[in-house]
Amino acid sequence: MSEAVFSHYISRFFRLIILMISLFFSIGHSESWAQNARPDRLTVFAAASLKPAFKEIVPLFEKEHDIKLVLSFAGSGALARQIEYGAPADVFVSANDDWMQYLEERGLVQESVTLFSNALVLIESTKYDNARDFAMTRSELLKRLGDGTIALGNVTSVPAGLYAKAAFEFLGLWSDIKSRVAQTDSVRAALRLAELDEARMAVVYASDHVGSARVRVLYEFQRGAHPDIVYTCGRLSEGNRELASLFLNFLTQESVKKLFYAQGFRPLADE
Repeated sequence: MSEAVFSHYISRFFRLIILMISLFFSIGHSESWAQNARPDRLTVFAAASLKPAFKEIVPLFEKEHDIKLVLSFAGSGALARQIEYGAPADVFVSANDDWMQYLEERGLVQESVTLFSNALVLIESTKYDNARDFAMTRSELLKRLGDGTIALGNVTSVPAGLYAKAAFEFLGLWSDIKSRVAQTDSVRAALRLAELDEARMAVVYASDHVGSARVRVLYEFQRGAHPDIVYTCGRLSEGNRELASLFLNFLTQESVKKLFYAQGFRPLADE
């Protein structure tokens, strides 16, 4: 092989090596860029009653911070138990401050803030004639109930169920209806039973009634009839501290709270 031909092949060989090295770093850089371009992710466990409102609020947060929220909705008690048993999450939003304190006492929540309140209402399907006013008395309630049931969130773990039981006890009516109660795993499930007329009535939050054309409010329980309804948001100890704190701060902004108020939530009693 002549020296010129040998030099030619050597030259092509080194050019090939350089090209391969360039491609290697180019691919590595592209993968790195793609990873950096992906939005951060934040896992949020939230009370079921927040689901409709979050549909509007979550995209605002994601756009502002380029953070993808992974949402899991259920009864606050069920979510707190999941967190206690090790379910991976960054943020917990509860419809009952007791469940937040439960996790704080176990060192599972490092930071929490109060957000807003809600009202408790008795509802029925719009299929029933509502020409006659409803009064929350024993005779009126039992007459309206007939042979049907009242759907409530579980009265030992779902906040709306806890509040409902307390309200009926305050009014002296719990003993009259407790055998007629259909307990559900979340307040949204209780709403659904009333919408489908599988329960004659249901007790839900005022925010649950907003947006549902299939039920109407018969009665709104006064605040003093049950413990204060307080929604709290907590940053979990094992979660992403920086991103979780961003979300907590976002939810406490007055402009964001007004969006929740438009969905039927209420300011805290002392605001």
